[in-house]
Amino acid sequence: MLFHRLESKIFVCQAAFEMTANAASVGFQGFRARHVDVECSLRPGLSSFEIKGLPGSLATGAKARILSAFNAVGLALPAQRIVVDMVCAKTVILGPHCDLAIATALLCELELVDRETASEFLFVGQFSNDGGVKPVVGTVLAALHAEERELSLVVASEQMGVLQHVPNVRIIPVHSCHELISFLKTGRSSEFETNHADVRPLPQLTETSYDPPWNGINLLETEIIAHLKERRER
Repeated sequence: MLFHRLESKIFVCQAAFEMTANAASVGFQGFRARHVDVECSLRPGLSSFEIKGLPGSLATGAKARILSAFNAVGLALPAQRIVVDMVCAKTVILGPHCDLAIATALLCELELVDRETASEFLFVGQFSNDGGVKPVVGTVLAALHAEERELSLVVASEQMGVLQHVPNVRIIPVHSCHELISFLKTGRSSEFETNHADVRPLPQLTETSYDPPWNGINLLETEIIAHLKERRER
């Protein structure tokens, strides 16, 4: 792989043949988290960035946030056709929580992070426009799914406290796209993975785009955490 610096951006030159990189996230079917494989490939063709499997407005928002996050760390996409496939059942509901997985699959395809390392994690979180990682609804259900799959879970740092009550899951907190890349490269997080002193509530639904079932998932997760906390204190 060859890197060129131009106007303070890093451009990654890739061969023109198709490859595929993967990262894992979840979608929701009723009140259960279902596995989602996020596949990314570079293909011959005009420069473009396409996300298949996300409805139009969600795909547009995800692309904008990921491009902004990459821009914040000095990464620019190669002038190739980039195709991301969200591989899951059609009845599974996806959302902005897939940002981290899409970005990770793309980073793997660009050979900026190791594919085998990324395969050990489940990614759930949304980027802000400045490259930060925002808390999302669904992380408690995602943590239970990660336990079933024997995967570690990468989430926004703000959700670290809530997830302390989910047993047997390694939780990796990240504040930003920069921290996500750094962790996948070094295996080290900027804060202790077991530090739960800053316990924050589950995120409240404030965006009009969060229609049911997100409201129901939010309520269910609150009940799950209350139950797990009570069981832990006995």
